[in-house]
Amino acid sequence: MNKVTSKENLSPSDKGRKTKLFKKSVEDLVNIILRKDDIERKNQRNIENYKSVIALNEKRIETIKDSLAKAEEYSAVVENELSKKKDEVKELQNMLSDAQDSISRLMYEKDRITKTEIKLAVGVVTLMAALIVVVWVM
Repeated sequence: MNKVTSKENLSPSDKGRKTKLFKKSVEDLVNIILRKDDIERKNQRNIENYKSVIALNEKRIETIKDSLAKAEEYSAVVENELSKKKDEVKELQNMLSDAQDSISRLMYEKDRITKTEIKLAVGVVTLMAALIVVVWVM
């Protein structure tokens, strides 16, 4: 026997519902059944809608995971390139520093040579003056 129709298996609340339903007219019972069917159909539609939303969200999650993986790969490439560029900048800074040191040494040498040239020129002028004096005196 059915659980609902077997009297010994019914709970007190089920017995009360059964008694209330026996007192209803056929039209009221049909309306109750139709209303419950309508609620069940709406619930079934909601379940189907939720399943489709879940499927769509799962696709979105997969797309986002793929995008994240690609972004991580791109980030790794960018970090690698950035590291290379930093190394290049350090190398260029070292080259610039070496060039500035060379320029400083050359400027020092130029100043030293210029001072030596001036001393030589003064010496030559002095020597010529002395020769002129010697030649004049003779």
